[in-house]
Amino acid sequence: MKEIDTLRRKESTGGCRIISFSEYFCNAKLISGKLVNSKNMKSVVFIFMLFFSLLSISASAQEKQVVVPYTLADRDRAIQIEAKLNALDAKFESIDKQFINQQRQIDDIKTLFYWGFGILISLFIFMLGYMIWDRRTAMQPALLQASKAEENSRNLNFMVSGTIYFLVSFALRYYD
Repeated sequence: MKEIDTLRRKESTGGCRIISFSEYFCNAKLISGKLVNSKNMKSVVFIFMLFFSLLSISASAQEKQVVVPYTLADRDRAIQIEAKLNALDAKFESIDKQFINQQRQIDDIKTLFYWGFGILISLFIFMLGYMIWDRRTAMQPALLQASKAEENSRNLNFMVSGTIYFLVSFALRYYD
């Protein structure tokens, strides 16, 4: 608050001293009714001065630019370059169409391979199933014959053992 009072006293005493703009803002502590830190104010003033000096440098650089005339030869070259670019665009469009056609052909070949492999795998699975079914049906008559042969051998064993028993008992009875 002391600083505000000293500023008011200087103004009221009528001391007319001419100061620069930057000095006024660097020394002033009161701006629009608020107390301002002098360090912050100095940095703000420095930034403004730097900004304005950069503007003046760019303005002087613009004045130093030399205008290069645009000749008819330059215009002709630009027209030729544009014509060549249009020709290149047409070539690129035809190449793009060729790439699209090749991609379609590749897609068709991939589809053909998918179908071909699908059919082959289906045939292999069918063949495997047929072999299993055929083996089972071919083995069934052989198994029936084997079971009949086993039954016949049992019957034969029973008959042989019965015959042997009969002969042994007969031999024991009529031993003399």
